[in-house]
Amino acid sequence: FPYTTLFRSFALFMAILNAFEEFFWPAVAPTFFNIAMIVSTLLPANLLPVSGETLAWGVLVGGVLQVAVLLPRLKALGFWPRFSLRVDWGPCRRVFYNMGPGLLGTGLMQMTVLVNSNFVSSLPEGSPSYIAWADRLLELPLSLVAVSLGTALLPRLSQLSAEKKWSDFNLTLLENLSLTFFLVLPCALALYFLALPIVQLLFQHGHFNLSDSNIVAQIVQIYALILISSALGRVFITAFYASQNTWFPAVAAVVSLTLHVLMAPILMHRFGLNGLVFSTFLSGAISFTILWVGFQVLILRLSNRIFAKQIFKSCLCSLPTLAILAISSRFYDETAPMWQRIAHFLVAGGIGGGIFLAVGHWLKIPEYENTFKKILRRRARKSS
Repeated sequence: FPYTTLFRSFALFMAILNAFEEFFWPAVAPTFFNIAMIVSTLLPANLLPVSGETLAWGVLVGGVLQVAVLLPRLKALGFWPRFSLRVDWGPCRRVFYNMGPGLLGTGLMQMTVLVNSNFVSSLPEGSPSYIAWADRLLELPLSLVAVSLGTALLPRLSQLSAEKKWSDFNLTLLENLSLTFFLVLPCALALYFLALPIVQLLFQHGHFNLSDSNIVAQIVQIYALILISSALGRVFITAFYASQNTWFPAVAAVVSLTLHVLMAPILMHRFGLNGLVFSTFLSGAISFTILWVGFQVLILRLSNRIFAKQIFKSCLCSLPTLAILAISSRFYDETAPMWQRIAHFLVAGGIGGGIFLAVGHWLKIPEYENTFKKILRRRARKSS
């Protein structure tokens, strides 16, 4: 129970540091929580009276650590936490006013999970586990790309919105949309064409057999389609929040959930588990479309021609990778020894990724050039 307070404190401290464009320590802090949890699992099971109690203490210690590592940076910025009985209700009311619709949107995301749990319970045994395993593979690139970029993007867009610099706001948003698409496109291609090798390497052991791998791989392939719309949609949600509009993303979430509830039973009746997952894809694509149109109507008209040009270049850049992955998937043998399946995955993924980067450099795609220039500059600063 004390961890709930620790986690809320961590979220507040992380928000303060992000507002000052400090992202390293907030990103690293959860690592200390994970270390505490891993250590707690390695302790003897009979160390404490109740079996599993060491895990509970691991949560508490991890919560303390991930808060503690942020305190030095807060102190350096002059935001050392202190208690006070004086409260300025003006800013608090503004926060609660903006937070309300955001809570509704987050609650609806949890409602989607509950709705899917209800739907999937009527499907054959094992279906909830199949979706859970596939969801883990979807969340990895989403967290690495969309969530990370969104965290770094919010303070910048918020500053531009507050200063009414809408031309810079437009340019910054388009750059991040293009960068997000450029980064998630190869991830989506890899998830689609290497779905079975990835699932086999990660999950196929014990009672998890080849038939289970094929089912999860089919779900992962649909999730590969979800990845692009979800990643771009999260960028738009960040832009709405930066513009002090938290209610429209909630509206998009309501429409998306409603359509999902209506479509899922129909598609499940026809396609079973894949129908439920495809309904999730359709509702997510509709939610992204609503966010795209709504942003341009309510906030700012984007330079869609520029964005379309960047998308075309990224798609052109991915064509050789698409060909490599498509060809490699035809030669994949799911019954081959483990070392051959690992080699197939590494060779196909390595060649496909290498060609994608090489073509990006050859076409001088801005997202590629800018990203790698930043990496090279950071290495130069570290070496000096």
